[in-house]
Amino acid sequence: MKMYFLKTFAMFLLVQTTCQLELRAQGEVQQRRADAYYQNEERRNSFGEQSSIMADAGLLIGKIVLLSLIEGKKVEQLRVVGYFGKYAVARVITSQFGLFNTQSYGFINNKKEVLDLYDFVHVSWKNNIAIGHTDEGLVVLDTTLSVISGKYNRITGPYENGTMLVQKKINNNWKWGAIDKNGKEIFPIEYDFIRYDEEGEVFILENSNRYGFTDLGDRSSEINYKNSLWFSEGLAPVVKKKKWGYIDKAQKTVIPYLYDDSHGFFNGLAGVRQKKKWGFIDSNGTTKISFIYDKVYPFKQGVAAVKKGKKWGYIDTENNIVIPFEYEQTFGYAGGLMAVMKDEKWGFIDKDNQVLIPLKYDRVGGFQNGLASATLNGKSGYIDLEGNVVIDFRFDSAFNFGRVDEISPWYAHVMLNGKRYLINRLGEILIEQ
Repeated sequence: MKMYFLKTFAMFLLVQTTCQLELRAQGEVQQRRADAYYQNEERRNSFGEQSSIMADAGLLIGKIVLLSLIEGKKVEQLRVVGYFGKYAVARVITSQFGLFNTQSYGFINNKKEVLDLYDFVHVSWKNNIAIGHTDEGLVVLDTTLSVISGKYNRITGPYENGTMLVQKKINNNWKWGAIDKNGKEIFPIEYDFIRYDEEGEVFILENSNRYGFTDLGDRSSEINYKNSLWFSEGLAPVVKKKKWGYIDKAQKTVIPYLYDDSHGFFNGLAGVRQKKKWGFIDSNGTTKISFIYDKVYPFKQGVAAVKKGKKWGYIDTENNIVIPFEYEQTFGYAGGLMAVMKDEKWGFIDKDNQVLIPLKYDRVGGFQNGLASATLNGKSGYIDLEGNVVIDFRFDSAFNFGRVDEISPWYAHVMLNGKRYLINRLGEILIEQ
C-alpha cells in the first residue's frame, strides 16, 4: 500500500511538472504573439511603466498557473493580452474541482496577483478606460479599476474624445443616452437611438422615428428630420417632407430637398436619386453625372460602383467607364480591392480589372486591417490580401474585424453552432456574445 501511494504521488509530481513546463512553453509562445502586436512604438510609449509586467508574463504563466486560486477556483491557463493603467490584462481559464473550465478576463498587478475577473474586457488606451462585461451588464472602469459608470446593456465607443453611447431598459423600453470618459452624463437615457458623428462632431438623436442634431456645447435639439445620414465632407443628408437635401454643421440647408434618396459626399460628389434613376451632384447641388444608373455606391479613391440594367461596373468622377459592366454584384472598394461576383461566385479585382483573388467564394466581406471574411462550401473564415487562408473556414458565418480605437486590438464576430462569439486575429474565441 505504501509503495502504491509513493508511485501514485511520484506520478502526480511528474504530471504536474510536465503540465507546468507545457503551460510555460505555451505561455511563452502566446506571449511572443502578443509582443508582435505591442512592439509598435506608439503603443509602447502609451504603456509606460507597465512594460515590466509584460516582459515577465512568460515566467508568470509558468510559475503561478497551477498554484493560484481565484475566488476558490484554480487557474488552469493564463495569457497576458495587453495593458491597462498599471495592470496587465489577462485571459484566465479557471476550473473548480478540476472540472467546469471557465474563461474570464482579469487584471494583474505588479505583485503578480490576478484581480477583478470579467466575462470580457475592452480597453481604450487612448481614453484610459476599460469596459468590463458582467452577468449584470457592461461597466466602465478607470485606470484604478474603479467602476465609474454602469450597468448597461450596450456601449458604443469610446470615440476619439472619449464619448460613449449607452443603452439601458427604462420602463420596459430600451433607451439610449451618452456619457463622457469620466462616466459623467452627456445626454439622459431617454432616446430611441443616438449616433455620434465624429466628422460633424455632433450627436444625431432619434425619437419616434424623427431625428435631430446637437453638439456638446448646445444640448438643445429640435428633432425635426424624418431621416438622416452621417456628415461627410462637411454636409449631411437629411429628409423633410419625404425628400432628401443636405445641411451643413450649423444645420443650415445647403442643397434643397429635391431627391428621393441620397448618399454622403465622397471625392467631392454624392449619389442622389430622382425618378428611380441615380446620378451624382457636387456640394453646390449641381448635377455632375446624369441620372442614368439604377444603383450607385459612393466614390472611393476616384471610382464608384454603378449598376446599369442587371450588371455592375465602375466609373471615375468624369463618368468614364473604368471597369466594364460585367459583374452581377459588388460593394465597392474594400481595403484597396474591389469585391465582385460573377457566375454567383465572389472574389477580388483591382482598378485594372485584374483578378487578384479568384472568384470562388460563396460570400466575402470587406478587408479590414488586411483580413476579409469569406465563405466557401458553407463554412466561413478569413483570408488576407493575397487570398491566403489566415483563419480556417470553420464558422457558420463571419463578420468584418473592428476595434475600439486606433491603438486597440482588432476583433470580429462569428457564428458557430447557433451561438455568437468574439474572436481575435489569431482566430481564438474570446467570449460568447
